[in-house]
Amino acid sequence: MTGDERGRAEAAHGAVALEAPTRLATREPPEDGMGWDDPAEGYRAEMAAVALHHKISAQTLPVRSYIDATVTPLLIQALLALGKERPSNPVDWLAAYLLQNDPARAERGS
Repeated sequence: MTGDERGRAEAAHGAVALEAPTRLATREPPEDGMGWDDPAEGYRAEMAAVALHHKISAQTLPVRSYIDATVTPLLIQALLALGKERPSNPVDWLAAYLLQNDPARAERGS
């Protein structure tokens, strides 16, 4: 069966023939002058977008991956420091260490 005959047969049976795209879409680089008027503002906006993406990504991770990505690095540092210090009240010391060294808290400025 030739391509023309196949097209007529598909049309007769209600099938839709799909054609392959003749050219792939390409993304052109932006023109000069296109973009942020204030590069610093653009950078801050991009960083805010990345932070939001990371926050959303972290919230959708499985539990183990979430803990490994958000808590484990700081907790390991805290436990190593706890082993060196050996305070009389290790739980309070550990809690204070975690709060003082929390990178998310430093970003919020609290």
